[in-house]
Amino acid sequence: MVVLKNTLNNNNNNINNNNIKKKKQFYKRPDKKDKRQEVINSKGVKVIIGETDLRTKSLGTLSVLEDHILLNTIFNEFTCSELLKYQCVSPAFYIMLGDDRLWKDAFFREIKGRKEFVKYIENWKVTALSYLYPNSINKFKKPYIPLHFPDFYSHEIYTRWLRRHMKVKDYGVDFGHVKHIEADQLTVEEFQRDYEIPSIPVIFKNAQKGTPMMEKNEWSEERLIERCGDVVFKISHQDNKRIQMTFRDYCDYMKTQTDEEPLYVFDQAFGEKVPSLLDDYIIPKFFPEDLFKYNGDERPHFRWIVIGPERSGASWHIDPAGTSAWNSLISGRKRWLMYPPNFTPYTVESDDVVDKIYGSPPSLLWLLEVYPYIPPDYRPIECIQEPGETIFVPGGWWHMVLNMEQSIAVTQNFCNSQNFDDVCSDLANDDKKDYYDFKKHLLTSRPDFQNRFNQFEFKNDQFNHSFDDTEYWDIIIKSILNNSNLKFKEKPIINNNNNNNNNNNINNNHDNNNNNNINNDNDNNNNSNQEEKEKELIKEENPKKYDEDSDLKTKSKQIKLPPKESTLYLEMPSSGQSPVFIVDEKYVIKLYCSELGGEKSWSTELLLYSKIKENTELNSTFPKLLAYGNIKDLLGDKLQCEWKWPYIVTEYLNDTLNLQDVQPVPDSLPYPYPPPPEEDEDEEDDEEDEEDIKVLDDKLVDFLVEKVSLIHSIEINNNNNNNTNNDQQSYIIDDNIKSLLNEYNQDKWLPWKNQLLSLDSKYISNHWNWNGLPPHLRSQLIDYLPTDKTELIDYSMDPCFIHADLTDENVLGIESTSEIIVLEKIKKLKKTPKSAKKGIINKPSSLSTRLKQLKQKVNGKNQEKEDDEDDKDCDTIENKKTIKIWDPKYLIDWGDSKIGDRWYELISLYISVFALDKDRLKSFLSKYILPNHHDNNNSKKSWLDYYNENPQAFIKRAMQYTLIHHCDAFTTAARHNPLLRNSQTIDELANSIWNLDV
Repeated sequence: MVVLKNTLNNNNNNINNNNIKKKKQFYKRPDKKDKRQEVINSKGVKVIIGETDLRTKSLGTLSVLEDHILLNTIFNEFTCSELLKYQCVSPAFYIMLGDDRLWKDAFFREIKGRKEFVKYIENWKVTALSYLYPNSINKFKKPYIPLHFPDFYSHEIYTRWLRRHMKVKDYGVDFGHVKHIEADQLTVEEFQRDYEIPSIPVIFKNAQKGTPMMEKNEWSEERLIERCGDVVFKISHQDNKRIQMTFRDYCDYMKTQTDEEPLYVFDQAFGEKVPSLLDDYIIPKFFPEDLFKYNGDERPHFRWIVIGPERSGASWHIDPAGTSAWNSLISGRKRWLMYPPNFTPYTVESDDVVDKIYGSPPSLLWLLEVYPYIPPDYRPIECIQEPGETIFVPGGWWHMVLNMEQSIAVTQNFCNSQNFDDVCSDLANDDKKDYYDFKKHLLTSRPDFQNRFNQFEFKNDQFNHSFDDTEYWDIIIKSILNNSNLKFKEKPIINNNNNNNNNNNINNNHDNNNNNNINNDNDNNNNSNQEEKEKELIKEENPKKYDEDSDLKTKSKQIKLPPKESTLYLEMPSSGQSPVFIVDEKYVIKLYCSELGGEKSWSTELLLYSKIKENTELNSTFPKLLAYGNIKDLLGDKLQCEWKWPYIVTEYLNDTLNLQDVQPVPDSLPYPYPPPPEEDEDEEDDEEDEEDIKVLDDKLVDFLVEKVSLIHSIEINNNNNNNTNNDQQSYIIDDNIKSLLNEYNQDKWLPWKNQLLSLDSKYISNHWNWNGLPPHLRSQLIDYLPTDKTELIDYSMDPCFIHADLTDENVLGIESTSEIIVLEKIKKLKKTPKSAKKGIINKPSSLSTRLKQLKQKVNGKNQEKEDDEDDKDCDTIENKKTIKIWDPKYLIDWGDSKIGDRWYELISLYISVFALDKDRLKSFLSKYILPNHHDNNNSKKSWLDYYNENPQAFIKRAMQYTLIHHCDAFTTAARHNPLLRNSQTIDELANSIWNLDV
């Protein structure tokens, strides 16, 4: 910065010397003999210095930098006095340093902490000079006449000016993503069932009807000025949250401002400053409970008055502490954009999410420069809030707001019985003290919540240790392997004076009793020095934040210490729930958390493993089960949580590739969208194809027909219920399996009916949180699906065991070679550029390539005619070629298995494994023989015969199961065929996916 300022001073002196004789001239006119010099700017573009353009001459050596760099990186560091001083350097400096945003930012930096009131006058330059130099500014004569330089052009300055003067009254359309419902037509119970529990935004009309702020205009601008014109509300600008401005002066500012990011009133203490304002509105009937009120004086901020002119608003953020919110709009219009919790908006960095510092651009800038290029599968949910409407924003949802007009609103955040777990999770993961304070205050007044706290802590304590904590997980993994008499390797440890080999910490005797008493004393001693070092490091880096009595792990969030390396040859899990560890590339250890099925999933997996022992073909298809149990029995209280952590140990299938490795799912649509056109790389692609591992359709289909048929034919019975003396079967007889078989004995479809009830309670919430199915199709779900989901059951077939998760990740194969016949066309001794390869699926290509392929399918007939004409002049020869192929051999993961409807199996099989390839599906259906189905000749029917009898009934049932599936089937389907998003109705979508004749 010093060098830059010296440069500017030198430029200023030189220009002043050159203009002694011509005072009206700001810069020396270029000499025709000026030498030209080529330099490379920051974008790698050649720029000629010494040309006669105004920008180059008046910026000097700084002209090689783009305007946005000059404004945002260099000039943005200037103080107000420097901006004023350097405007005299040259025309370019006069124009660029006169940018109103530069003056605004510099002004607020300088007055931060000052108590004098700010009064906006004309623009931020005049405002700053009037505030900082009140005695000097009065000497200036008005009106101030700006200088004009028509030869100077800056796209950056121009776009800034456009944004500052942009009218946004009609900048947005309500697409119907969020329902607008009359408040008196919806009960509290209906709201909780249909919106709050499934976490879906909704807008209420007339929720503040009859209140003084609506009926008596008590919150109109005029009345607010009368009642609190001299009050200093909290006015925010970027990181400056304490701008001293009376409300009366703020209203004057709103009428005359031309800011791209206007000042915004967002005051959480308005009720304390003007208590009568609290009497002017009501808490809508849908939000009667707020558990934070029991915190008393320690209650976090929860209500705000929100006032701002057009173009103001809030950039992307999540409301604090996992709370939900309602916002009642008194006047003006607001454009809302929202994402569910598992989506992160573009421009928000993942690190910012963890730290809860959201560095997203202002609303208007984001809408202008980011929104137009968002791919269709990542568009936010949008709505327009009109005066008198109240919007509900579920906890954890990202949202951004743009005020389309001058707006006045009131908003409150709350914790209630519905979002209780989310609030506890946010408090516990952020600062344990906040969680325990909340718990103490709430239980004092509401002891009935003790059970809710117990349930939350039971679930949350399972993940107190991240999967990077190898010191914790090493002990568990070793305990499991030792208890199962499974040998494993350990990494060689370099011994030193302070640490002993971790082998000494584990008793390698395979006696179960010894293994249940794992000796951690040495571990504690060995790690004490390391812990002290960590504490010292934290003290040095954060002396003010370190507290001797605090949890080390909480404080160490400020310094991410590198995880200790595992003493095992261990592949740590990437999954956040039901983690899977791979040890020595010999064992797979799968743990089951309490969520996602938990112990029931573990019991079912063991049941199926016991069942397939009777079937040699199936038994060889799945990895061998080596051990099972629960960690609680091994470690007892040393586990540090109440959950049992059931586990199984299976063999690791070496030298295998899952189907996704060789048939990857296409990436999501790129940002920016649409992508730039790609160069034609056909020749390179042909060369690369020779190295790819191919998936042969017939092999894949035949493998799955055989294995799926065997799975569906596994006998369901409870003959083993009393066979507790049989060692091979005893482990399947637990309460979960007894309950499952009892249901089956009562009604063979009862287990699946209960599963359908569970799916019915989640599918709408799932689609809103997945945000894959377009909103216009999402709104048709209720009408398309039967109210009673048991109507989906195909009673013409008996229930059976289904895998329920046959995805490309759970189908494994090995690499082998095969000879294929390659047809080559020869025309006048010249080969055609491409070879025709039959029965081979290549890796998915880019978006543009996929769209071309889809277009070619639509226009297939025309293409065939052209090919026929070309074939007349070509000779075809056959050549043998050896290629690498993927040979399917194994299936894995019984964790989602159910007794249910085999139709459900088709969803993941077709969309994931078959990659939405209708030829593969048709081949599978033609070879899969249905039980209890025969034609007129008493021959067994295939599933394809069943389809041909009533295609529309087949399509309907398959699509309905697709929509209630526990996985986001539509998003995967749209990855393979992006045109599915263009479907206007679910019927149209169903035909595109499931109609085998189109």
